Amino acid sequence: MAAHAPDAGRSWRWPATRAWLALRAPLRLPLIRQRGDHLVVVGSGMLARLIVRAELAAGGSVVLWADPADPAWARAAAGAGAAVVPLDDAEHTVTRLGLDRARAVLLLSDDDDRDIDLAGLVLAQAARSRPAGDPLAVIAGASGEPARERLRALAADVPRAIASARAIALDDLAARQVFIDHPLDRFRHHGRKERVVFLLGGSAALLRYARRMAAGGHFRDGARPRLIFAGPLDGQADVPPGALVEPLPDGAEGFAQLVARHGDPVLVGIDCAKASDAMALAHAVTEHYRAADRPAPPVLARVAEAEAEGQWPDSAMLRRFGTLEQFARPDMLLQERHDALARSIHEFYLEGRLTDGERIGSRASLEEWDDLPESFRDDNRLVADCYELKLRDLGARVIEAAGTPLQLAPGELEDMARAEHERWMAAKLADGWFYAATRDDDRRLHPDIVPYDALHDRIKDLDREQVRVMLRLLARSGRCPQRALLIAIEPGADPATTSTLAAMEQVIAAIQVHYPDRVPILSGRLDDAGSRALLMAWPGAVRVVVTGNADRLLSVMPADEAQAAHALLLRADSVIGVDPPGDPLTVLRAGAELAIVIGAAQTPLPAVRIEARSGKVSTPWS
Repeated sequence: MAAHAPDAGRSWRWPATRAWLALRAPLRLPLIRQRGDHLVVVGSGMLARLIVRAELAAGGSVVLWADPADPAWARAAAGAGAAVVPLDDAEHTVTRLGLDRARAVLLLSDDDDRDIDLAGLVLAQAARSRPAGDPLAVIAGASGEPARERLRALAADVPRAIASARAIALDDLAARQVFIDHPLDRFRHHGRKERVVFLLGGSAALLRYARRMAAGGHFRDGARPRLIFAGPLDGQADVPPGALVEPLPDGAEGFAQLVARHGDPVLVGIDCAKASDAMALAHAVTEHYRAADRPAPPVLARVAEAEAEGQWPDSAMLRRFGTLEQFARPDMLLQERHDALARSIHEFYLEGRLTDGERIGSRASLEEWDDLPESFRDDNRLVADCYELKLRDLGARVIEAAGTPLQLAPGELEDMARAEHERWMAAKLADGWFYAATRDDDRRLHPDIVPYDALHDRIKDLDREQVRVMLRLLARSGRCPQRALLIAIEPGADPATTSTLAAMEQVIAAIQVHYPDRVPILSGRLDDAGSRALLMAWPGAVRVVVTGNADRLLSVMPADEAQAAHALLLRADSVIGVDPPGDPLTVLRAGAELAIVIGAAQTPLPAVRIEARSGKVSTPWS
């Protein structure tokens, strides 16, 4: 299908810009095409501009397929180092994009139909010019189902070994990123086991996050997160089963009433149609906890930096999510790394089914990844996204290196298999499947949609094997799951000094040598100056115990120290909130196997000691 032709009266009515570009394009474009691995970008909106700038800043190559309606953008992109190809007469200029060697094509205009038309031209040109074996990624920013269906139809005519097409929606990517980056154990209120999540604003991104959480948020203890929506939800909104819907809270008092009805949340997501409404809710949440001097959970607000200027609450627990700035890297749109793991998961599944005598193509889920329907790809993506959550539930973390992977005890394996089956079943139910004695993919019927204890042993073995294969597939991708080693910093009378902080390098080295197959996590109190100093000097994962409200604690610190403490909370592997007058020392030691002590302070744990004046280090194993 031909692309929409631009208004003929404005076609290339930018002679000065075109002449300026003409001096550079004849040399730059052939060099980029010869080198290859470049991005082709269509669009002049903020996301397209941010991606072009980020790719060029990282040393990559960009070809801007430029719309003559925005000559200033083309001139700016060329000035930054991009090659520019005119978008008018697209059927002919598509041949100049170097699609035989390009890395990807990102179609990010504000017109879904136009992007899909252009995707058709790109796919057809790739089929003519690109060798098989290194498929071109064609990404179109189309959120509507009709546009997605058109893209799938166009892509079906091109061999997958030459090009693959995918429609992306930022709401989907934002939901996936929150699910990955903010596991529900990243914050907890001491003494409370419930995992309550407040989603304020009723946006599509929050709904999609909730569906992922309902399908994937399953834990060994059997508890599932309780999802509370508050906001103007569309009457047709697909709210996950079990989620509750409340009116949007009005100010800090309204939020307090929401907490009184449902308990303290471990996560608050905010996404409203108006940035001002989102900012008002962010202020209400942070003020509720600050006024009560209580620990605040992470508050994720979808507000662009420019929209929040001058209105962003000064809160250590407030973060942005899903903004254009966060998607301004091509890998965020391509999702290559996450899809690589999802592909491996599907290939393992195929291997098992073929071993059992089934054959490729006998049903929709038994296709090679490149021919797999998108719904089944999404199933595998959810499995991949749940890996780190499952490992955290075991008290383990993933390191980006080879190493000795953890070994599961029989009880752990069975607990994880049960949780895996519940995750699979919840995902099926959310996707409209039902139980039936005989499987029927067309009617979405499956005999295994029953409690784990009712499964045949052969099916339970499949769930157990899914847990085992998790460890193998992570290792294949160059990542290694290892058990965490929690180390408590014992507050003492001796403060952290230059000598003791310098000794931390020796402490870290000693722990790594003695525990080569563990991931050390340093646990310390935010309200103790010595603990804060050691946490800030620790380059690895930290767990921060916060007594009372973090913003109140930071408000009485010197400005530079408050800034460092804020950064500490942002990067924390986990935060535990303790309501005054709770005992933070008991919380600090809970689960710890080792302590770091400055001076002669007493501890019931084996201790690495740092002599206060000299910085000399002694360990319990030396």
